[in-house]
Amino acid sequence: DQMPQAYVVTESSSVITEVNRAAAQLFNVSQRFLVGKSLSVFVCEDRAQFLGDIGRLAAEQRSGELTFKLRPRERAPLDVVATVVGDVSGLRWVIRSAVPILAADAAPPSSV
Repeated sequence: DQMPQAYVVTESSSVITEVNRAAAQLFNVSQRFLVGKSLSVFVCEDRAQFLGDIGRLAAEQRSGELTFKLRPRERAPLDVVATVVGDVSGLRWVIRSAVPILAADAAPPSSV
């Protein structure tokens, strides 16, 4: 629960079994309400492709990266990248924004 990145555990069908605080903030849903929901309901585009991709990762018990558009509850959709590891117990996800965060101390471009 203390992991700073959004961490989710799902069954191979994408039903959420465990979620940390960072993931609940990302989805804009309480942790207790996320458990039992399908992760695919938060996918904006091409759910069939998403479910096929995670089905293959689970069946082959391997890891991979998925990029998709996530729709948090009552917020605008955002592009995310998920590192997914499949094993006999399901799928483990670390989800992060696909948009790089600019360093606060980065100098603005100079105009010459």
